Amino acid sequence: MSSTLVQPTKANIGVFTNPAHDLWIHEATPALESVQKGDTLKHGEVTVAVKSTGICGSDVHFWKHGCIGPMIVCGNHILGHESAGQVIAVHPSVTHLKIGDMSYEDGSMLEPLSVALAGIQRCGVKLGDPVLICGAGPIGLMTLLCCKASGACPIVITDIDEGRLKFAKELVPEVITHKVERLSAEDGAKSIVQSFGGIEPAVAIECTGVESSLAAAIWAVKFGGKVFVIGVGKNELNFPFMRCSTREVDLQFQYRYCNTWPRAIRLVQNGVIDMKKLVTHRYKLEDALEAFKTAADPKTGAIKAAEGAKEAASKTSSTAQEAASKASAAAQDAAAKASASAKDAAAKASAAAAEYTSKAREGLSKVTSSAGPAITGAATKVASSLSKVGGRTGQTVTLVEKAIPQIVYYSKVALEVGKIVFHGQKMAPPALKTVQNPSALLQTASKGAQQSATLLQQVRNINRNQIIAGGVIAAEVLGFFTVGEMIGRFKIVGYRGESGAAHH
Repeated sequence: MSSTLVQPTKANIGVFTNPAHDLWIHEATPALESVQKGDTLKHGEVTVAVKSTGICGSDVHFWKHGCIGPMIVCGNHILGHESAGQVIAVHPSVTHLKIGDMSYEDGSMLEPLSVALAGIQRCGVKLGDPVLICGAGPIGLMTLLCCKASGACPIVITDIDEGRLKFAKELVPEVITHKVERLSAEDGAKSIVQSFGGIEPAVAIECTGVESSLAAAIWAVKFGGKVFVIGVGKNELNFPFMRCSTREVDLQFQYRYCNTWPRAIRLVQNGVIDMKKLVTHRYKLEDALEAFKTAADPKTGAIKAAEGAKEAASKTSSTAQEAASKASAAAQDAAAKASASAKDAAAKASAAAAEYTSKAREGLSKVTSSAGPAITGAATKVASSLSKVGGRTGQTVTLVEKAIPQIVYYSKVALEVGKIVFHGQKMAPPALKTVQNPSALLQTASKGAQQSATLLQQVRNINRNQIIAGGVIAAEVLGFFTVGEMIGRFKIVGYRGESGAAHH
């Protein structure tokens, strides 16, 4: 037997997803008729008519990706767990519940507040602690409110989005906002410490689950500090292990919470935590699909989208606020795109330069280890044969034929090195087809043997720079010094390479 306080009139509906990532609205259980009868409640149970539900990032994740770690969507799955509503039926055994005066939106926000409260308690933030918060999304902003209430100072919050950082500053004016740039984790951490005024944070609360953000937090905290991870990320992440080890940084994680609701309710009822500004978009439950699309799109500027019933005055206010928010977000997005495009182009150019430099080093290393001995052997055979040219042209041709496979391969390597020398001396390198075509190579060798007098005359005309360049290459072949040393000696013949600006 139960006592019904309010008779529901609308069908019980929910927002569903499935392994195919579909999103739809459909009737759910218990059915309206069952609720109206009020005879299905068991001992200790009540029926709550949900009036407001916040869309959590995990809801979007289940819809878009079908899983969060080991939790996998295997069938039709109802989304939404940040809910608040009205008690409409109670079992006779329940005597302590009644309809309260807290707003439904505040009630639905108690869930993300509980996430932040559990994190603050477990990471041990104390009065006066410098705290870094990574990520200015709903959980990051809720954590910001809790850190402010706990007396942490200074507080720095980071994000890649200027709009969210601006929102964080409006929410807690004392907070220091830090825009994340495209830097290494170590350099990013140095920039964060500068935002602290040179103070290394005692605690970093990571609310994004992004690998680069986690790494920067580890690099930023003080010796013996703590990095507390609330954010949800990929199944496997890389992090600077030895930085954690040598600096004795504690790395701690959070997945859920428990026994936080009474404290969360007290904080809201007594005005210690004010969450009203966090709800930026409001929708009827019938428009839940649009609400999910808004929550999933960063360009909308949404912090927290809520579904459920609302009064007429709230509708008018929220519509105006939403229009202003969208206009502001669009303007910020347009202004940021030009700057982001230029920065992205510079970053791509820098990355390409680094990649080419790495490949060049790798190629030259291979020349030292492999090409050197092979070229030496081939050159020795050719020199020995050509020294006995008179009447032994046939033997020379035979020898060259045997050496063709090695000559063709390694001459390509020598050609690339030669290009650098020829570039410095403004000399024209031989055509690549000369070393790719065996017949042309044989003809060249035969012609050189038949015109020894002309060859000797050309040798006499070699200038000092050409002799030095040839000596450098010969010394490399004979193993007197490495390819790196050879490149260094190119300055003797006028090769300077790219300017320093090309490598930044």
